[in-house]
Parts: sequence; C-alpha cells; structure tokens
Amino acid sequence: MNQTELRSGSIYLVARGLLLVALCIVTASLGLQVALLQPIAVGLETVARKDSLNPRLATALSFGHTMTLTDWLWIDVLQNANLEKVLPGVRAKVYWNLMLISELDPLFHEAYYAGANLMTVINDDHLGALTLLAKGKDFLESWGPKKYPRAVIDRYWAQAWRLPMIAGYIRLFELGDMNSAAAEFVHAAAMPNAPV
Repeated sequence: MNQTELRSGSIYLVARGLLLVALCIVTASLGLQVALLQPIAVGLETVARKDSLNPRLATALSFGHTMTLTDWLWIDVLQNANLEKVLPGVRAKVYWNLMLISELDPLFHEAYYAGANLMTVINDDHLGALTLLAKGKDFLESWGPKKYPRAVIDRYWAQAWRLPMIAGYIRLFELGDMNSAAAEFVHAAAMPNAPV
C-alpha cells in the first residue's frame, strides 16, 4: 500500500468516524427532546423539566469523563448565575444544573449548600433550594451510606450540618415558617462538627 492509498484510507476512516459522532449527537438530541418533555418528580413538588440533561444521557455524552462534566457544570453555575428573581413555582435556571450535578456526583457537598444559597438569595427560588437540600439530606441519611463507605462520606461531607442550617434559614427568613426552621436548626446543631 502506498502513501496515497494509506492517506485516502485514513481520511475515509476519519470521515466515517465524524459521521458516526454526528449520528450519535442527532440521536441523542432527539432522545433529549423527549426526555425534556417528561415531568420529573422532585421532593417537594412536580415541575416540568426544561433545561436539564437526563443523567444517563449526560454520562454517555461525557465519554467517561463524568467528573469533568460535573466540574464544568459547577463552573457554569458559578459564572452564569442569572440575577433575575423567579416567580413562585418557577425554577431558577441554575436549579437544573445543580440537580444534574447532584445526580452525577452525589458526594459534591458544595453543590448542595452553595447552590441552595445561590438559588434562595439571588433568585428567590426557595422551594428549588429546599428540594436540592432535601436531596442532599436524603443522600446523607439513607442511600449514601449504602453506596459509599462511611469514611468517604465523612471526608467529603465533614460540614454536613450546613444543609439543615441553610434549610432553617430559608424556612425562617424566606418562608416565615418558624416551627420548621427550629426543627432544622436543632437538627443542624446535633450533627458532627456543627458550630455550637
């Protein structure tokens, strides 16, 4: 085989590979449109999913670089936080990225407490923030210890008291629910490493 035949064969393989990637992207986008139209049940309410990838699709599209995708989404949340207040029942744009981050990397503690803080203070998305915090508390108290060793959870969630503390803040100052806020603050104070 001479150089010209080898080069044309390589070009053929590259073109074939690019066509395959384009086909995968088109197929994924069609599947994504269907997935985006399906409602998603989240802790406190059911809302229509609008701006989020399906976690399984996101994992597949990351080609094995799920943690890189998670970091990219986190940077996107921090840099592109929309400063507009949302109407009741409407989720802030960052909500969907934060929910996806929590699906892809449930050990990412900062996404829960800092994301909830951002949503409630900047966007007035109090229920979205409480939903994200409830998801973090659910991870910590129920399914997280079944999936990860306790030492791993203790390492990455050393400041876990922040979740109920922020939930208490939201319930007290943003929603005016003093009884629920008190329960959250008591729960936060009873957690390890809590500043009491």
